[in-house]
Amino acid sequence: MPRSTLRTTALGLAFVAALLVAAAAATPLASAVEAQTLPGMASLGNASGDCAVAKDPLRCEARRKARETCKGMRSANRRHCLADRQSPIDCSRADNPRHCEALQAANEACRNKRGAQHRQCLHELLK
Repeated sequence: MPRSTLRTTALGLAFVAALLVAAAAATPLASAVEAQTLPGMASLGNASGDCAVAKDPLRCEARRKARETCKGMRSANRRHCLADRQSPIDCSRADNPRHCEALQAANEACRNKRGAQHRQCLHELLK
């Protein structure tokens, strides 16, 4: 490929990348990330931890306490710490209460497994 074509292609790719960065900065998701919240998280309370405005204040408070407890942990250890301290979901308010209850029962039965073993356990119980 001639050098001029490579230079043109590189310039074109740089231009497209610059456009994508500019577009990402203008999206609501970018501003949400800056505020450390994501769309749809309003039901959990606001970024300051005020659970009074949450859809489910008790669950919000439980999540806030779990985040405080697991604060110093990283990666998989943090995920498992948070999962172990989550309050159960109220299945009576779910779109499919029977499926919600089955999923909660399967999660409880597979609680002591991690990673691929956990997924396999859930798969077997939810067949």
